Amino acid sequence: MALFINRAHHPDVYKTDEEIVASNQHVFQTDVKAEMIQSQRKVNERLQESVRLLNRLYEQQHIQQQAQWQKVDRRLKEINIVNQAQARKEEEMLHKISMLMEFDKTLQSTIEKIMRKIKN
Repeated sequence: MALFINRAHHPDVYKTDEEIVASNQHVFQTDVKAEMIQSQRKVNERLQESVRLLNRLYEQQHIQQQAQWQKVDRRLKEINIVNQAQARKEEEMLHKISMLMEFDKTLQSTIEKIMRKIKN
């Protein structure tokens, strides 16, 4: 394939007809092991960043769950207090009903005695 130089668009490009003694290509060597190690380092860095992110997310989740359990614990204590108060009120009501029943029996007995006296 021949080299085409467009002097109208690129007048500063120079072409020589002489043979070039030195090559303008440099020797390029690659070290496969070094490239593999560098690649592994990048992968390790990404993995470490992912682990750090997961740890942060875990801590945030742990804090949120702890706060939720504390809310549940407080609510259960409140419910327990309300239940105890309700139980005390129930006991009071049962005691008052019992007293009223006793009073009712006494009142009925008194009325019956009065009625007997009136009939006699």
